[in-house]
Amino acid sequence: MTRGNLRPLVLLPVLVALLIGSGLVAAARASALSLPLPGREVTIDTGKLKGNVRLDRREFLGIPFAASTAGDGRFRAPRPPAKWSGVRDATRSGAACPQILPSSEDCLTVDVHTPPLSAGTDLPVMVWIYGGAFVFGSNSGYDPSPLIKEDVIVVNVNYRLGPFGFLSLPGLKESNVALLDQQAGLRWVKRNIAAFGGDPGKVTVFGESAGGSSVCHQMASPLAEGLFQQAIVQSGSCSGRNGLTPVSKDEIQKRSRAFAREMGCEDPAEEVACLRALPQDKLLSSKTLEFQLDLTWVPSVDGVVVPRSLEDAWRTGQYQKVPMIVGGTRDEGRTFIALLDHLLTLSSVSPEEYAAFVRDAFGDDADAVLAKYPVSAFDSADLAKATVLTDFSFACATAFHIEQADAAGSRVFAYELNDVDPPLAGVDPFMPMGNFHGSDVLYLFNSLQGIPAIRNGTQQKLSDQMVAAWTSFARSGDPGAVGGTDWPVWSAERPRVIQLSSAGSTLSTTVPGEHNCDFWEPIVGPTALGDRDYTAE
Repeated sequence: MTRGNLRPLVLLPVLVALLIGSGLVAAARASALSLPLPGREVTIDTGKLKGNVRLDRREFLGIPFAASTAGDGRFRAPRPPAKWSGVRDATRSGAACPQILPSSEDCLTVDVHTPPLSAGTDLPVMVWIYGGAFVFGSNSGYDPSPLIKEDVIVVNVNYRLGPFGFLSLPGLKESNVALLDQQAGLRWVKRNIAAFGGDPGKVTVFGESAGGSSVCHQMASPLAEGLFQQAIVQSGSCSGRNGLTPVSKDEIQKRSRAFAREMGCEDPAEEVACLRALPQDKLLSSKTLEFQLDLTWVPSVDGVVVPRSLEDAWRTGQYQKVPMIVGGTRDEGRTFIALLDHLLTLSSVSPEEYAAFVRDAFGDDADAVLAKYPVSAFDSADLAKATVLTDFSFACATAFHIEQADAAGSRVFAYELNDVDPPLAGVDPFMPMGNFHGSDVLYLFNSLQGIPAIRNGTQQKLSDQMVAAWTSFARSGDPGAVGGTDWPVWSAERPRVIQLSSAGSTLSTTVPGEHNCDFWEPIVGPTALGDRDYTAE
C-alpha cells in the first residue's frame, strides 16, 4: 500500500449495523402512531403526498426525486421521476441504494422531516448526505429529531454507491453519477421545499465522512452552483488526504475495467451492456466492496462534474465560497483500528505490525514517522497506529483545508470534538475508543447508520449545545456560541478552533500543533501534493 493509497474505510458502527440491520429507525417510525392532524397532505411538482403527522413533527418519507436506476438507467445520470395521480403514501422510507444490506436500484428518494405546522414558513433547510465510504449507508439510517426541535427542516438524500455510483468506462456518457444524484436531490429541494414550509434560498448541505467529502465535491462542482448557501464538512476534509477525494480519470477507468473483467464482461466493446444485463446481486459480489483500507469506488476528475482535484479547487479558489463549518473528532483513527484490526482479527496490533504498516504506507518517510510516533510514546501499538491515522488522514488534512479556504476568502468555523465523556468509549476491549470517527454524528442525530444514539446526561448536554450551534449556522451562516463560548471565524491571524466538550467547550490555537501538522506538511501538505495534476484534459 502506497502513501497515496492510504484510504480509511468505514465507521465502526457499520459493522454493528451489518449484524443488527440498519432498519431499526425506519421500523420504529413505521410503527409509531400517525394522528389525523392538519398538514398531513402536501402537494409537490410530481403529485400529492400523505405523510406522518405527530405532535412534535411531520415526516414525508420515500419521496422519489428521480426515476428508478434499474435496467437502462443503471450507470446513467438521474432522470426525472414520473408524476402520479391521487395521493401517494409517504409514511415509509424508500429502499437503500444497492449495497450488501437489503437494497434496490429504485432508490433515489428523499425523506423530509419538518417541525410541527405551527413552526411557520420560510424555515431553514438542512440537507444531510450520509457517510459509509461510498459503499454503504442510506438516508433512513439517521433520525434528525434533535435538529428538528430547533425549527429547521432536515432532508435526507439517497445516492448510488460503489460501482453503481462511480463506474467510469469509455462506453458511458456520464461518470460520478452518485454526485449527480446528490445534485438532483438538492434541485428537488430547491423546487419543492417551500411546500413543506422551507426556504429554498436558505439551504445548508452537510455530511460526515464520505458525506463530508461529498459536500466538498459539491462545493467544487460548477453543476451545483446556487443549490445551497452554507456547508458543513464533518470528518471529510476537502484537502484530499483521506482517500475519499477524487482520483484521475485514467485511474477510475482502470479500476472500472478491472471490475468489468471480474464480473465476466471481457469485451471492451460490450462491457457496459454486459454490466447492465447482470443482476444487482452479481455486481454486489465484487471483491472491490469488501472491507479494506484501499477504497476502489470514489469520485474521479471527469472534467464535468468534478473539473479538477479538490486540492486545486481550494488552492485556486475555484469553488463556491459559502460559509462553512469544518472539523472532526479527536481520535478519528481509532475507528479503523477497531474495525479492521480488532474486530476482524480479534487481536491487538503488535509493534512489528505497526512498523510494517508505517513502512508500507509511507515509504521513504517511514523512518521519520516511526521516530515521531514511536510505540514507546503510547500505551499500545494500537494507539500508535490509530494516532498516525488520525493526524495524517484527518486532523492535519482538515487543518490544511481550513488554511486554504481562509486564504481563498471563505468564512470558516473550525471545530474538534474532544468530549471528556464520549459515547461508546468502552466498546473495544483492546483500546479506549475516545472521540472516534463518526462520534460527532451521535450528538446531532438520534441514530447513526440505523444504530440508536444512547446519550447519558453529560453527552446530552453537549448534544443540545452542538445542535443549537449547527442550526444557528443553518439560519444565519454563523454558529454563534457553544454553551456560552463564542465560536469565532478562523483566520490566519487568529487560528482558533473550538474544542467541543461537555465539560465546557473552549477555544484553542494549538489543535494543529497537537496533531503534529508541521511534521506532516512536508510529507502530505498542500505544497507537497500541489504538484500533482489531476485536471481533466
